Amino acid sequence: MYTDGSLRLGFWNIDGLKPKYLDKSLDSEFGKFIHKNEICAIGETHFDDDKSLDIEGYKSFYVNRQKNKKARRVTGGLCILVKESLKRGIEIIRNGNESNYVWVKINKKFISKNDDLYVCFAHIPCTNSTININANYNVLDNLCVETVCYQKQGNVMVLGDLNGKVGKLYDFIRNDDTDYLPIVSDVNVYSPDNVISDRNH
Repeated sequence: MYTDGSLRLGFWNIDGLKPKYLDKSLDSEFGKFIHKNEICAIGETHFDDDKSLDIEGYKSFYVNRQKNKKARRVTGGLCILVKESLKRGIEIIRNGNESNYVWVKINKKFISKNDDLYVCFAHIPCTNSTININANYNVLDNLCVETVCYQKQGNVMVLGDLNGKVGKLYDFIRNDDTDYLPIVSDVNVYSPDNVISDRNH
């Protein structure tokens, strides 16, 4: 039990944990990353059901993606590692065959909080990936719906690689102004494009 309420969580997109002739889990940096977290997820493990990851002091849970018939190897996949001392306080929540994310419910008693914590470890495919194109649903839409659902039951955190690439699109609001924003005196906090002066009534 974590009586001070602290809990360290992490996510690493490893892009293939154990490809041919290489085992990234043996790298010292990998070991440091695991052991500084109580719960962490490894994204893009490229694991099938024959592969596993054994880390002393941690319990492993797998969310493997089925291999595409036309693909040379398995893609995607998540491995959730939970410290042995915490495993009785967590519940892995799977949504059917969903392989792009998984929810971990952390019991409030184990982290000395008033509410349970729902953590979503996610690796969302790129918009133009075959996974997204062939899916008959929108992964991100489903994740948003579930997030709203779990917010009614406790605190929520989404952690991972959401592939939020914008390419040549703007990653900010263009031509915004202070009509609907409070005037911010410190431009280092936020500087809108058009500052609307106060009206004297």
